[in-house]
Amino acid sequence: MDEITYRTTIRNESKKGVVLWQRTGAGMGFVAPGKSITLESWNKDAPYSPYEEVIYKNDNVVELKENPLWPKPNSKWHLTALNRDGRAMETRIVCGHELVLLKGIPVTVVTPCDDPWAVYLAMTIQLARVREGVNKEYPEYSSFCWRLQDTFTDRPESELLELDEELKKLLE
Repeated sequence: MDEITYRTTIRNESKKGVVLWQRTGAGMGFVAPGKSITLESWNKDAPYSPYEEVIYKNDNVVELKENPLWPKPNSKWHLTALNRDGRAMETRIVCGHELVLLKGIPVTVVTPCDDPWAVYLAMTIQLARVREGVNKEYPEYSSFCWRLQDTFTDRPESELLELDEELKKLLE
């Protein structure tokens, strides 16, 4: 029986080096500007396995090409988490699982329909301009700062109604 492996080519087209991370949070390699590396994983949960190609561009842009061998979530109820503006690696607890979110690489998590996270379609870590209050020296102006925030995208109303129906079936 042949084992399925997931091959990913990582290209660095940016002007700075890119550190490759494991799900445990440990670094596993470095790709210099203008270089590429090919990784092969036997585990579908490896951070780069869902993608056939990952291209790092300037200004923290990451282009992704999906791997056709990677299994899609077999549940309608899943959430996509993305670290858009955070550090190179952020961690969050979602549905009782610790997620390691690499910058620019989305992670999909299956959510049971009775989990509070099921009402969300996506979670994004992004910089947000937050009002801190009235400026004490100039009361006619407000003070603002930039902070990392987790923003959530709700499911469409039709999906929420379907989720409600599934929950009612579970409670019967």
